[in-house]
Amino acid sequence: MEFKYINISSTGTTEQVLSAAVAASDDVYVVERLLICNTDTTAIKVNLWLDDGSGSAPYILKGVEIPVGVTLDFLNGIPFNFKASHKLSLNLTDNAYTADIICNIYKQ
Repeated sequence: MEFKYINISSTGTTEQVLSAAVAASDDVYVVERLLICNTDTTAIKVNLWLDDGSGSAPYILKGVEIPVGVTLDFLNGIPFNFKASHKLSLNLTDNAYTADIICNIYKQ
């Protein structure tokens, strides 16, 4: 099982692409783990969304607060499936926030 690691430091509001979209694909991606660890000295807020390129990107998480030193296990062991034609992205709501992201995403 391969994990992707992202460190967010001083670029909190920058979009972090967890899984890029594959145009016109009928494939399905599975997210088995998505851990968001607050490495900041204050509580942080996180957004997670799916983007199909149409300009309408539904949020999965919007402004969810993670206390100092806490890791949010977004899936809690329950896999999340989405179409490969969508892009899965994450950001923090403030540029000064810091966090570590660990996720496992693969094609079904």
